[in-house]
Amino acid sequence: TGVSRQRRGGCLMHYRSLNEQTVLTFAALRRRHPGTSFPREWAGGEIDGISYAVIESTPAPDYDPLTEIVSEAAPEQVGGGWRQAWVVSGRALEEVREELHARRKAQRTAEEVAGFTYREHRVDSDRDSILRITQAAAVAMQALQAGGEHAVAWTCADGSELPLDAPGVIGLQQALAAHGAACHARSQALKAEIEAAETLTGLAAIDIEAGWPAVGE
Repeated sequence: TGVSRQRRGGCLMHYRSLNEQTVLTFAALRRRHPGTSFPREWAGGEIDGISYAVIESTPAPDYDPLTEIVSEAAPEQVGGGWRQAWVVSGRALEEVREELHARRKAQRTAEEVAGFTYREHRVDSDRDSILRITQAAAVAMQALQAGGEHAVAWTCADGSELPLDAPGVIGLQQALAAHGAACHARSQALKAEIEAAETLTGLAAIDIEAGWPAVGE
């Protein structure tokens, strides 16, 4: 069948052939009866000895897109008319497991670059910031080994400046590493939860967004 262009109340209209117990879109109905002129919103009737009834559109039911699939079922007869019906079925367990792993990995990446807290300041941890911290720590280490003075004003996520000496810059890099390690640990814990789940209900109960290291304000 083709895609219907006839709408009622914003919904595409479908018809049930009462003789053949089949469902047709309005476009398919017109192709089937090319010699018939249809009004804008045809309410059904008989054409060439075939009786058609309008199928009342109904909204799809609520469902969990992670673990369930909603699809259209055969229309159901209600009173003297027909109504669109839906069926909700569970997705394959391994398919949901794979999707959760993909979400876990994406969440880990988002958390890693979301920033971390150092000396009560929020510090950026995007890829460019990681490179700057690494370079700054290398310079600070050289200054510390040489016994010279070293001081920087590190720009934080909110634009404020955090004064740091050489040990402070090295501590900043260590805090970044600890943040990365905490994100890795949470990701691994979620991985174990996902692998251990044996039912769709168990997988649905796993909160991918919870338990990550707090960034702070």
